[in-house]
Amino acid sequence: MFSVRTLLPGWRRWARRLRPPGAAMLAAVGLVLLLEAAAASAAASIPSCRSTVSLSSASARCLLRRDAVLGLSSWCAVASPAAASLDGVPDVGDMYAARKKLAPVIVKGFKQLEAAGAVEEDWLVDTLPKMGKAMGLWGAMQRRSQTPDKFSRTLQKDAAAFEKVAKTKDFQATMQSFQAYVDDLPAVGPGGPGKLNFDDPLGVPPPSSGLSRLELELMNKPANR
Repeated sequence: MFSVRTLLPGWRRWARRLRPPGAAMLAAVGLVLLLEAAAASAAASIPSCRSTVSLSSASARCLLRRDAVLGLSSWCAVASPAAASLDGVPDVGDMYAARKKLAPVIVKGFKQLEAAGAVEEDWLVDTLPKMGKAMGLWGAMQRRSQTPDKFSRTLQKDAAAFEKVAKTKDFQATMQSFQAYVDDLPAVGPGGPGKLNFDDPLGVPPPSSGLSRLELELMNKPANR
């Protein structure tokens, strides 16, 4: 007979091998199907209890499906930081969590590049993928609306351009590309400053960081009359 007690351990071992976000959703669907099978088996094996249950077996399966999907959707969001960070306008808490996770990766990668004075093969293989991903996610956090806007799209393009240039191993062009990304980071945002502090990645950037190009454009844009 199927039971949640016997099915869940196997599902958990399988789910741990998967990487979110796409595979996590497959794991969620798999668990829903397993729960349905367990519910159907349990209902069939205890006929004497059917008269005392107010819900039909079909209704019970619907509720199981609903609860499993709702619960696992939260699990998938936690398992996939990239997807979770792109939901809604980032607030102070969102920015703090993202800075704590992403800023050290970006700063460490840049300092390694700067210290080497060249784009080395080991850095390309071991550091660039993580650094580029962190730059893209941090850029996505700079949006001013619930959907990607000019700020976040510009920064994500900057991050992609940085990765592309770095792979050419042109050190000066790579440094200039990174500087363009840094310059486009906003000094002010709904959840706080987007600028990076290269002396303390977890700290608030110094006031001397200045406004980004897009912020200056907005300030100089004439008001609509």
